[in-house]
Amino acid sequence: HEANGEWYPWAESQNGNQPGEYVAVWRYVHDRFTQAGADNVIWMWSPNINPFGTYPMASGFPGDEYIDLVGLVGYWGHFGVTPTEPGSFESVFGISIAEIRTLTQKPILIAETGASDEGGFKALWIRDFLAEVAARRDIVGFIWFEAVKEDNWRVDSTPESLAALKPAVTEDRARALG
Repeated sequence: HEANGEWYPWAESQNGNQPGEYVAVWRYVHDRFTQAGADNVIWMWSPNINPFGTYPMASGFPGDEYIDLVGLVGYWGHFGVTPTEPGSFESVFGISIAEIRTLTQKPILIAETGASDEGGFKALWIRDFLAEVAARRDIVGFIWFEAVKEDNWRVDSTPESLAALKPAVTEDRARALG
């Protein structure tokens, strides 16, 4: 989880960890599961977005034979800057998905996401996010970070943001998607 960042102790840049050790440990654990016959495990490699090139993903990629899918983590807004215009799915995830596609063609699950209320664009971002997820065949779903931490990421933080999500998760929509 987010090993390409610097905020967790298992990241390559933390605790004296050396380049390649994250991958070596991932493969070690994976191989132990395989040797034990644990074939009911889904291996999700989950990097953080890398929109500014500061947290490259390649050095932490365990390899296609060691993952089943990619769990990308990314948020829109906050982090010390109040947005002055609505963001987009592309502005948050575009560069990082392109980087992932240089490493693997495995399906992507947006494993952790949310949007800030700062700037008043949350509902617009949710609509754009949902439209893009629905249009992309390589994205299998998303998990919304439904918490107040650094910001109010909850989807129901405003009536507008909740209304933006509802059409995408109705029973009819889910049935249409199969």
